[in-house]
Amino acid sequence: MVDETIKISDREGFLMARRLAREEGLLVGGSSGYAMAAALRFASRYTTPANFVVMLPDTGRNYMSKLFNDVWMQAQGFVEQASERVTLREILARKQDRRKIISIEAGARVIDGVKLLHQHDISQVPVLEGDRVVGSLSEATVLKLVHDGRDLAKTAISDVMGKPFPVLDVVLDANEAYRLLQAGNDAVIVTENGKPQGVVTRIDLVDFWMKK
Repeated sequence: MVDETIKISDREGFLMARRLAREEGLLVGGSSGYAMAAALRFASRYTTPANFVVMLPDTGRNYMSKLFNDVWMQAQGFVEQASERVTLREILARKQDRRKIISIEAGARVIDGVKLLHQHDISQVPVLEGDRVVGSLSEATVLKLVHDGRDLAKTAISDVMGKPFPVLDVVLDANEAYRLLQAGNDAVIVTENGKPQGVVTRIDLVDFWMKK
């Protein structure tokens, strides 16, 4: 059973395979580069020590004229270049709206959530119990409830809320939020020392990278 997939570009997978050869003495192919790149991305979410098993499924012998050939790599646009690392802390700091995280409790009524969406001109809001993210309320959920004739003033958020938004620590790379958002999540909750500090959405990343 597959719990999660992580998308890896050709460039990232090939460069990782070259890195494995250079730093670890492992002559592996592109598929192994993809696997290791995905594993490192997944491991970056952990703030405490953990062990990971990564399967490297192919050899690099069949790639000597391609990913291990500098001329071919340059021709394909897969040149190695230093990239500036941006953390989620920086994304939050540069957001135009730096208000305290907007959230609602699971025991509140849906009508209260609708008022919150209107008041702050947002399309989704995390549902918190203390510092724990337990769910989410979105425009799509509210739309369905209204269409079905549900009384929003009598419907508890806990009865209709969606799955919680993914949670990432402020020290993690912004690319991790990008991957989660591109995977279909509407938002990412950013925490520090286990406490929610803010919400990052697609437009937040768009604004940050356009300004950069």
